[in-house]
This record gives sequence, C-alpha cells and structure tokens, in this order.
Amino acid sequence: MICSFPRQVDSQIFDDLYRRGKVELELVPQGNLAARIQAAGAGLGAVFTPTGYGTPLAEGKETRDIDGRHYVLEYPIKADFALIKATRATAGATWSIARRRATLARSWRQRRKPPS
Repeated sequence: MICSFPRQVDSQIFDDLYRRGKVELELVPQGNLAARIQAAGAGLGAVFTPTGYGTPLAEGKETRDIDGRHYVLEYPIKADFALIKATRATAGATWSIARRRATLARSWRQRRKPPS
C-alpha cells in the first residue's frame, strides 16, 4: 500500500496485517503522493520534491541540491484504483469531502494505468 496515512487512530486492523507481513507499506508525504500521481499522468519518469528531505522518509532515495535547495527523487505512481472517502459524489467525479469540493475527474482518469 502506498499512502500518506495508513489507518485511523482507533483501527488496529492495518497494524495487525502489517506486523504479520500480510501487507507492505510505503509511507509518502501527501504532497509527494500527489506529485507522483501527477508525474504519471504527465508521462514523466520522476520528479524532485523538497518534501521529506532530511527525514526517515527520504532514506535510501536519491537526493540533489538544486540551486541551493535540497530535493528527493520520487518516481511516478500509476494507480490501478483509488479509495476516496467522500460524503457525496457525482457521476462526473466531483466529490464533497468534509464540506470541500474536489473535482479530479480528468486528472485521476489520466493517471491510472492503461487497460492491458
């Protein structure tokens, strides 16, 4: 599972599965997750982002200093599907999330893997 937050505070199901080795986890800052999905949709090979530099989340990843600022290399994510919690949704993929509206139809469609 690639996500920015794998579980709710009161949910122990994911913890149990993770500890038993039944699920793998790649923890990614939310901004990096969005950048990686966008990179896939744009057909990019990878992107450099400053988020996560100098933290355990950047360990083992390529880093660069670009114009005096530190960046971490992140590879694109081509999703098979996405789980989205919303209070309402339309057929056009406009979601109401905690009194906010997110229209992501075009961007999510272009970022998924092409059918094989």
